[in-house]
Amino acid sequence: MRASFLLIALFPLLAMGCADIVKNNPEMGAIGTVPAQTDPEPRTILLSEMVKKLGWEKVDAFGTYNHSIQSSSGDRITFTEGEDMMTINNFYWRFERDAVAKPGNDLMLPESVFEFIAKRYGRSDLVRRKSGSKYDLDPLTPPAEVKKPPQATGTALKGWTICIDAGHGGKDPGGEANGVSEKDITLAVSLRLQKLCEAAGARVYMTRTDDSYPDLDSRCELANSKKCDLFISVHCNIAPNSDDVTGCEAFYNEESESSRRLSAALVNAIVKTTGVADRGARKDTRGLRVLTKTAMTASLVELGFLSNRGEALKLNTKEVQEKMARALLDGLVQYTARERKAVVSK
Repeated sequence: MRASFLLIALFPLLAMGCADIVKNNPEMGAIGTVPAQTDPEPRTILLSEMVKKLGWEKVDAFGTYNHSIQSSSGDRITFTEGEDMMTINNFYWRFERDAVAKPGNDLMLPESVFEFIAKRYGRSDLVRRKSGSKYDLDPLTPPAEVKKPPQATGTALKGWTICIDAGHGGKDPGGEANGVSEKDITLAVSLRLQKLCEAAGARVYMTRTDDSYPDLDSRCELANSKKCDLFISVHCNIAPNSDDVTGCEAFYNEESESSRRLSAALVNAIVKTTGVADRGARKDTRGLRVLTKTAMTASLVELGFLSNRGEALKLNTKEVQEKMARALLDGLVQYTARERKAVVSK
């Protein structure tokens, strides 16, 4: 009886002591919760919550299933529904599982993705798991190697910095017709043009050199950050209602007279070299991002129509791709020569 009484009297004191142990033990969670170190994984986070915590903003993304966020300094991250990859500016990273779409245009992501981004941008205070965690995701785009540009064999483009953009790529094939994909033609011609421009003395930056998809803003950011003098976006056309339409054309921002001159020079050179139909230099009425967000003279060139069987099959040959690249080089040389003369005459 006396022993029972003592146990009853001591019970409140024992309970208080245990509570203090839990409260003061940093290895334990709150009372009644799972200890912090044994929290169940994997955890998830909504994109809207990530944006709020980082102080970023959600911005328009190219593609129906893409979701993009952007920092105040212009860093841009894009996620794709149903994929385990993201792009940070121009680089791809893989995480442990797919992004899942939620109602209301939101996206559910692994918590480790948020922690990786938080650490990367100096916000370690937002990270829940403070120790023993691995924040590194798998880089899919290898860091750019520092390469010495090839020895120039000419000086026609010396002093000019040019950004060459091979349209589309990766998950975005562009136009497809007659067994030909636009992204393949644009890359083949752009890589040839790169070598020709470098041989002529130009400094060249490429938005892509393989079958990858840098988003449109990343392409513009590259050209702007490198302070390029010229930007050329290489594309092929599709006429949805007719397979008879042929020819090349180039588009320019109507607010840029220098862009009009560049576009005209490129089209003239292609027509002269390849004999394709001349569709001229045209004002951009669609607000093409690569023409409105680039800070330099820019042109979007359509080499031909893949919807026309004859033109598609020609564009798919190495011979014509080489001719197109040489024609674009000729157009660049003509344009830059005129610009030099105009500067000297002033």
